[in-house]
Amino acid sequence: MIDLQGYGPRLIEGAGVTIQLAVLSLILAIILGLLTASAKMSRNWFLRRTATVYTTLIRGVPDLVLMMLLFLAARLALTPSAIFSITITASIYTLISMPSRQASLPLGLSSALIWARPSGAPLWRWIAARLKPVKPMA
Repeated sequence: MIDLQGYGPRLIEGAGVTIQLAVLSLILAIILGLLTASAKMSRNWFLRRTATVYTTLIRGVPDLVLMMLLFLAARLALTPSAIFSITITASIYTLISMPSRQASLPLGLSSALIWARPSGAPLWRWIAARLKPVKPMA
C-alpha cells in the first residue's frame, strides 16, 4: 500500500480542482475558438485581420510563458491565470480545425450542416455529429 503520510485528502482535493480547471477551460476554449473562427471566415476585413493577429500572437507564445505573463504581469491569481492561458491556447486548436471543416463541404451547404440543428434531435447527437471528421469532397 502506498503511504501518503496524511496527504491523501489534499491530493484528492487537488485532483478535483484540476478536473474543474480543465473542464472550465475546455468549455471557454470552444466558445472562444468558435468566435475567432467565425471572425476569421468573416467577410469583414477588420474581423479577419484581428483574428489573424490573435492567432499569430498566441501560437507564437508558449503556454507556460503566457501563464507566467498573466500571473506576474497582470497580477491575476494562479487559478484564473491558468484558466485564461489554457483557454487561450486551446482555443487556437478549435480555431484551426473549424475553417478546414467548413472548406471541405460544398458551398452553401456548409453553414447548414455545421450550425443547423434539426428539430427534435437530441442535443448530444447534434454535438457528436459536429465533432466527427468530415470526409473531403472528391
